[in-house]
Amino acid sequence: MNFLHQIFYSYNKFDSYEDFSSINKYMLFVDNKPKFESKFTYIDYSLKTIESPDNPPQLFIPLITNNTSTKPQHYPTKKVYSNNHSSQIVHNDTYILQSTQLFSPIQENKLFWCIYISVYGYNSYVLINQKYGNKELEEKQMMIEFIRNNPQKWKNGNYKVSKVLMQEMMSELLINKQSGFLSCVTMSVVYDKPIIIVNQTKNSYLYFSPTKVIDVGESADFENIILLYYGKNETSRSKTKNVQCQQISYSIDLQSTDHSVFIEKIRGVQTNMLCLENYEKPLKGISTYKMKDLELMATKLKMFSDETEITLLKKQELYDKIYNYCLW
Repeated sequence: MNFLHQIFYSYNKFDSYEDFSSINKYMLFVDNKPKFESKFTYIDYSLKTIESPDNPPQLFIPLITNNTSTKPQHYPTKKVYSNNHSSQIVHNDTYILQSTQLFSPIQENKLFWCIYISVYGYNSYVLINQKYGNKELEEKQMMIEFIRNNPQKWKNGNYKVSKVLMQEMMSELLINKQSGFLSCVTMSVVYDKPIIIVNQTKNSYLYFSPTKVIDVGESADFENIILLYYGKNETSRSKTKNVQCQQISYSIDLQSTDHSVFIEKIRGVQTNMLCLENYEKPLKGISTYKMKDLELMATKLKMFSDETEITLLKKQELYDKIYNYCLW
């Protein structure tokens, strides 16, 4: 067959070393490199930051650029959604400068990917390169094995976890497309990192910790904390009902490169916002609190435009208002 090809077609089977010279022009030799470079497109996935005394840390989002092009590109490789509507964009030949603070992953399971970025870093997230479904499944399988092999680990966490709840944790990892607060109970222990989820609209936050003792003193390991932001900023039309419904969204601050700034943010959350008892039951029983405690909680939550309204309410009324307000 090879003999026939050489007779009737312009194909060679390379009988000798010299025959290879006929394809030299297609090989990536040093002499051919300039010719090929002009046709290649490179992607720079590195995450770079710039800081100055007058400006806060700013995020560089990588762009697809061509080696021979002198014009700036105007589209990022990854979409960036921000809660800061006053953001500005500056273009240069390689990067787009984005001054936004909060980054929300484009994947459907935003909570999972925000925590993934906090644990492994933004660069690792970008380098997955379209195989996000496989990576998410791989990570969830690792968590399920961890739960099966280390059930005692959850005895030290700040959430009570029974055997039944462990089954629910594994079921959520296997079935649910979007992670919920129960997954935070799972991931805080698996990754051995406290998770704080802030609701800026209601001036409150949830705290998931692998340990029962919450250290907020000078010796606290604030750099180990995962800080996320909860919101209902996006709306979509329901498939079953012709109504607009809000979607829960999560975001992460990628600009917290300065550890001292990040620590101040954590302290600010703990000082100025109310920590909820549980994602299902935000407050303890009413008998746990005095009237003064409830008044301080209402003030911290900024529920009332006029704080004199608090004094007009009875204890049960104030408790009910705070409880309902704290439901996310």
